[in-house]
Amino acid sequence: MIMRPLDFTSHTPRWPLILLLLVAALGTWLGWTWRAQERTRAHISALEAQVRERQAAGLRPATAAMPTAPDRLDVPLRRIESAWRDDIALLRLDADVSNARIGLSLRARSQGALWGFVSRLRKTGATVRLISQETPSGDANGEVNVSLEVRA
Repeated sequence: MIMRPLDFTSHTPRWPLILLLLVAALGTWLGWTWRAQERTRAHISALEAQVRERQAAGLRPATAAMPTAPDRLDVPLRRIESAWRDDIALLRLDADVSNARIGLSLRARSQGALWGFVSRLRKTGATVRLISQETPSGDANGEVNVSLEVRA
């Protein structure tokens, strides 16, 4: 058996040094993460500013033309709105501002619902023209898809 000499001197504990290194590493990592987040926030802010500028540039020409559109389409749109009921579904609306014409693609629950809508429109003074009519199910009393042209 090997005998080791006894050492009664005090040794400095190493745990404060290890703790200090861990705190320094944690601080470095937190600083790096914070800077990365700040760079990301700055990049997002710059992209949002670009999007706002592009949207504003794209909306200006349309906004300049808007005052004329409601004036010409106001009457036909109000007539359509007054004749509307729950048994008619709007599939598509095409507006021709220069001719004050509105094209409607509709789905009616029945032939009666369709002709009731057309009758109510005509009572408001609108000119209604049937462009096309289709019965998807083949049933004469079932749903009907139609395309109409409405003028004031």
